[in-house]
Amino acid sequence: MTNLTEALESYQASLSCQEIVGNLLNKSRKGAVFHNTIFFNKSLDQARTLLVQAKTEIADFSVVSLISVFEQMVFDHPKSPLRAKTLPKRASGINEAILHFKTQVTPRVYEDINRLCKYRDWVAHGRRWEKPCEADPVNTYQCLIQFLEQAGIQSNR
Repeated sequence: MTNLTEALESYQASLSCQEIVGNLLNKSRKGAVFHNTIFFNKSLDQARTLLVQAKTEIADFSVVSLISVFEQMVFDHPKSPLRAKTLPKRASGINEAILHFKTQVTPRVYEDINRLCKYRDWVAHGRRWEKPCEADPVNTYQCLIQFLEQAGIQSNR
């Protein structure tokens, strides 16, 4: 994905697809399948459970995707201190990059971005430690846009 809007729209399209599948499954009755609606050869209850789990996964992966696009935008910005740097394999470059713009954004937006980056790390590394904060794709998108606008980085949304 090349911009934040594309990443958000992909998430929204996935949600719409899930809703359609959920509606088709709800039209199925015990022993009768609506227009051959079979979902992974699961029972109706199993399919519903799988859809709920998938919704959570899609939201988390969408947050990761949004922050990845944001990270690339910040790194590519001419004022980024990391633009010309070769980063080591385990670099936490995004924290260094956003620090450069700290005085240009409100403290709230800066803190929100820091929390979202921690959330991204939590998801990307298998949710192996305590959840750092709550995050959802729509609010993540809005926060990232606020940062980009306040920092003077063209968002191209």
